[in-house]
Amino acid sequence: MDDYGRVAVQRGPIVYCLEQLDQPEGVQLFDVSLDVRQKGASAFHEEVRKDVLGGIVMLKHTGAITEKSNSRSALYRAYSSETSKAREVELSFVPYYAWANRTSTPMQV
Repeated sequence: MDDYGRVAVQRGPIVYCLEQLDQPEGVQLFDVSLDVRQKGASAFHEEVRKDVLGGIVMLKHTGAITEKSNSRSALYRAYSSETSKAREVELSFVPYYAWANRTSTPMQV
């Protein structure tokens, strides 16, 4: 159940992850989702970052961040058929081997 609703991002033999350090200000990793309805690799764009570990390929993809309501913070809440509001955000993925090499930061695969 811990992996329910999760996806793995892989490019060739390299597995990628989200590192908090590379996301837009105010975006928490636990609140983002990846739009998997887009067609495979065409939705990803690569960016060569020579300033990270002598050079890595970072992947960019559009995702969504779910807006939190006040009722979401409660342990128990009444069921609602309303969908959560979400806004688009550009997510940046780094190769799994490269995370935690700049500073200690949260990470999600």
